[in-house]
Amino acid sequence: MELFSPELERLAAARSAIMIEQLETLNAYLPGGEWSVDLETCVFQMGAAQLRCGLIGSFAGHDNSFLWSWGNPGYGLDHAATQPVLRLTDIGRIWEIPELTENRLDLSTQDDPVMCAERLVMAATALLECRGYLGLPYEGGKFYVAFNDDRVPTGRFDPVSASRRLTHGIGVFPADHRLTVTRYLEHHGIVYREVPEGLLADLGSGASALAMFTADGRFGGWQSSVTAAA
Repeated sequence: MELFSPELERLAAARSAIMIEQLETLNAYLPGGEWSVDLETCVFQMGAAQLRCGLIGSFAGHDNSFLWSWGNPGYGLDHAATQPVLRLTDIGRIWEIPELTENRLDLSTQDDPVMCAERLVMAATALLECRGYLGLPYEGGKFYVAFNDDRVPTGRFDPVSASRRLTHGIGVFPADHRLTVTRYLEHHGIVYREVPEGLLADLGSGASALAMFTADGRFGGWQSSVTAAA
């Protein structure tokens, strides 16, 4: 796996499971089928779902590069489509993250430039705390839109699905497994405490879950007293 700068990897890891949960929620909300997007009005349409969106950036297959929306000559800093994602540049300056302060990133030296671009967009989605993103094809590559529309539901905690979401989030951004788990629990207001095996979470109504960790801090699994989704 190609890794980004340590600062970006850690910031993304903190919200990776939350991001995965929100992407699942977005995918369940969208009806599927034909779609259209108007980046002048920042409107995405799929079936009966019409949502506000912003342009994160685009991946070009001919040179394996990623271009942020603010660096695209057709959009730039003042375009309406870039406004929802400009906070990324502030995060880049504050945390000195080079991937977020450049206009264009050359991914051609990466083993898998397409997956590298996808991870970059996932990191951006995690940092923006938005309602998810979609990668949409264009001739020569893919462009990515982020949704900042509260008509998209926010992800809800499910003790059964939590195992999959934590495992997926850590798999995408493995910088700090414990950080991913603690921020996920805190995001949902779940109280937890340290135990020898890891973290014991109080799920309410007498239910609990154990997030296990190995001696070197790797996530070792999720055991919940709740065995069926609500």
